[in-house]
Amino acid sequence: MARRRNPVLTWLIGTIAVSYIRIVGLLPLPIARLLGDGLTFIAYYFVPRVRRIGFHNLDLAYGDSMPQQEKARILKAACRNMCRVAVELPHLHRIATDTEQKLVRFIVPDDLDLSRGAVLIGAHHSNWEWTAAGMAALGHKLTGVVRPLDEPRMNAALDRIRRSTGVVTVDKTNAGPTLIKELRAGHLVGLMVDQNPRQNGVPITFFGHSTWATVAPAMLTLRTKAPIHIMSMTREADGVYEFTFHPAMKLELTGSMRQDLIGITQQCQDAIEEIIRACPEQWLWMHNRFKPRPKLEAEWAAKKKK
Repeated sequence: MARRRNPVLTWLIGTIAVSYIRIVGLLPLPIARLLGDGLTFIAYYFVPRVRRIGFHNLDLAYGDSMPQQEKARILKAACRNMCRVAVELPHLHRIATDTEQKLVRFIVPDDLDLSRGAVLIGAHHSNWEWTAAGMAALGHKLTGVVRPLDEPRMNAALDRIRRSTGVVTVDKTNAGPTLIKELRAGHLVGLMVDQNPRQNGVPITFFGHSTWATVAPAMLTLRTKAPIHIMSMTREADGVYEFTFHPAMKLELTGSMRQDLIGITQQCQDAIEEIIRACPEQWLWMHNRFKPRPKLEAEWAAKKKK
């Protein structure tokens, strides 16, 4: 059953969010980043979900191998990263004209061939909003899969920002046919694959624990033969983002659709986990990654009986 939302509260939140986007977009980027750093204190200490889910995830991922003090340091840094993403979002259009790579440094294989199209996967790590824009800035047509926001004005404002760099956005609901068409036309499709899906998920292991992951990359590559590439971004000490476009994944196929869907999805999650472990301070630990999904569990239990 869908949650009932207070229309007045929804309108108020939408008004504040749209105003925020306009104001922050007018600030010089260094000032906007300072604002984000200031918001970190509020997010960490006054939003209970941040510490409740964040520490739960860190405890699952690292257990007793990491002191609680280090987990707190990582979570505070992850909060700071999230706030930086929020204030840098209205400045997304700057990537398209960043010819001197003062905002983003690109690391791309010299022999990269994307003529057959490609499935690009990434995580909510570092400034994930800038990854799709980065590929567009390199001259590639990219279709990004997004989940629309509930508040129409907020969603419209966010969509305008994303499309300002040349990225085409597609609602994740029933996006399959559109994505297949784009890939067969030789275009790029971008997906964030590190979150817990409500549907179309397969069982995988992430940070040593059983959970669920989207089947989309596996399904798309099996249907179109398009390669899967990892996109990763890391904020360096000088404030510049390092965008790495990794070589195509070497998929381990068995010929069984069911096994290949699970196997490819697990390979994708292993690659994402490696990126997060290399720089845990820049991942979205506040997302409930290991949340149980009774509906998916029931679906897979039924499939095992067949």
